[in-house]
Amino acid sequence: GVDLAVGRPRHTVVAEGIDTARIDDAATTVADAHASPTVLEDLHSAIGRMPSERHGLPLIVSVGRMHEHKGMARLVEAFALHRELAERANLVIVGGALDEPSAQEAAELARVRRLFDEYPGLRERVVLLGRRPHEDVALVLAAARSGWRSSVGPAGSYVCASAKEEFGLAILEAMAAGLPVTAPVQGGPATYVDHGRTGTLVDTTDHFELAAGVQAALDLSVDQSVPGRTRALVDERYTLQRMARTLTAVYRVTTGASTLGAEVAGDLEDAA
Repeated sequence: GVDLAVGRPRHTVVAEGIDTARIDDAATTVADAHASPTVLEDLHSAIGRMPSERHGLPLIVSVGRMHEHKGMARLVEAFALHRELAERANLVIVGGALDEPSAQEAAELARVRRLFDEYPGLRERVVLLGRRPHEDVALVLAAARSGWRSSVGPAGSYVCASAKEEFGLAILEAMAAGLPVTAPVQGGPATYVDHGRTGTLVDTTDHFELAAGVQAALDLSVDQSVPGRTRALVDERYTLQRMARTLTAVYRVTTGASTLGAEVAGDLEDAA
């Protein structure tokens, strides 16, 4: 029953933060010609089994649970129905226990595999990498940005096909890696994705809109200014360090501290 817009501010918004150091480490590894991380070798092998014309295409990456809400099957369907999109890039989905799936994962995987059966050649355009640790996800994002050997071309993009995303840490990790993103217009991403500049916001429940959004994100990815814009947003608002400084300010105020460091005080004013 409290009206937050009336009277002196009584709340502070503390944005979640991501570990940009892990993203930077992944970019360094991908740039090392002698490095051969397991997840990228797995990706290289999977693409190597595709027809030769698929080798060296950019990646469209999606990371998340194999769950109907996350829209992985819907994304695969958009990829199947829109030939131009499928000809531009390979789709890589990271998430789900492929060998021993839960009931919800098994249901979403069944939807994906039905699409493979329904659309000839679709199986040769999609890579299911399964559940991977955070470090592996960062490596896939870095490869999508910069390319990897002969199997992955540079200038890929990221897509979140959820019907609605409350916030979207995986989206921010992709942006920190320099990727333009496609995200649901419903929910949190609309507060930080700049439509047409750092990504696209679409109705992800509509495969036409979803495919068009991914196409537009791929177009953005070849703009050399976009990686700087996506990373600058994260550095300014969504790092772990920023989150920690704002929380420190809140703790100092609520415990009655008499002074605030200049940097912490500024953060609190920004977030209040």
